[in-house]
Amino acid sequence: MIGYWQIHHSILNYLKEWNEAGVIGAMAAAGTLAAVVVALLPTIKTWWTRPKLVLEIPPNASEVSEQPLEGTGGTVVFAGPRSAPLFTSAYWRAALAIRNTGRTAAVGVRVVITDVYRVTDSGEIATVGFSQRTLPGDGELSSRLVARFLLLSRAKIANHDSGFVFGPLSHAITGNITGMQVRFTPARPDLKEAGNYLLRVVTAASNVRANGPAA
Repeated sequence: MIGYWQIHHSILNYLKEWNEAGVIGAMAAAGTLAAVVVALLPTIKTWWTRPKLVLEIPPNASEVSEQPLEGTGGTVVFAGPRSAPLFTSAYWRAALAIRNTGRTAAVGVRVVITDVYRVTDSGEIATVGFSQRTLPGDGELSSRLVARFLLLSRAKIANHDSGFVFGPLSHAITGNITGMQVRFTPARPDLKEAGNYLLRVVTAASNVRANGPAA
C-alpha cells in the first residue's frame, strides 16, 4: 500500500507540474484542434478541388464573312456569263471563352450579360438600356478545359440589317413581286450602332459561385 501510494502520489505531482506549465492544457487544445481538422477535412477537400471559372478573350474572337446569298434552290445570281451574285450576305460574330482552372468539372456553366455601357466620342460612359441576357452554351466544363460562347452576332442581307444581337441570330427570307423580305430573330437589336462598349459579364455554374464583374 505504501509503495502504491508513493507511485500514485508521484504521478499526481508530475501531472500537477505539467498542468501548471500549461502542457496538459496545450495537449487538450491540440486534441480539440485535431478533432476539428478531421471534421473539416471533407469541406477543405471540396474547397481545394472546386471548379474555378476564368473569363477569357479567345484567339480569333471576332469573325466576319461575306458570301453570296443562299436560299432554297441554291444561290441567287444574275443571268449572265459571270453569274454575279444578285445579293450578298455579311455576318459578324464575336466570342467569349470560359476556362475552368479548378480541379473538378463545373456543371451547368452560365455566362450572363447584366449591364452594357457605351463609351462616347468624348470619353464619357453612358448606360445602354438593356435587359440581362444569358448566352447559350449551358453544360459541363471539365477541369483545365475551355468553353466558347457566342457573344455577339450581326447579319446584313442586301439592304436588311439585323443590328448587333447578344447571342445567336437567325433569319428567314421570303420573296414576292415587290421584292425580298428578311425576318431576323431576335427582331430587335441589342446594339444599333458600332462603337466602343463595356459589358458587365457574370460567370457561374451550379457548383460554382457567381464570379463578376468582367468587362
